[in-house]
Amino acid sequence: MDQPYIEGLNRRLAELTAPLWFIATVQDMPPDEEEIPPGEEEILFQAVTWRGNERLEHTAAYPISDIENFGQDVIASRFVDAARQALPRGTRSPS
Repeated sequence: MDQPYIEGLNRRLAELTAPLWFIATVQDMPPDEEEIPPGEEEILFQAVTWRGNERLEHTAAYPISDIENFGQDVIASRFVDAARQALPRGTRSPS
């Protein structure tokens, strides 16, 4: 997946998570070369927050075909909703 598309997803995640207590990013995740049959390229989504000194994470990988079929807004919204449910409330990102 090309870098402008990844940057667009990161911008969308920043918009969605701005009022929430976590940050989220995406990165390209090439297919596993050892997988038989070869897997599809995926995008790795990661949400991070902190509780004191403890770092809390929620991750998910979506195939590029899902993002192309449903659109980056839909997939980004799904991930943010899942992360919001998975991460404990009342956590904050560091200042």
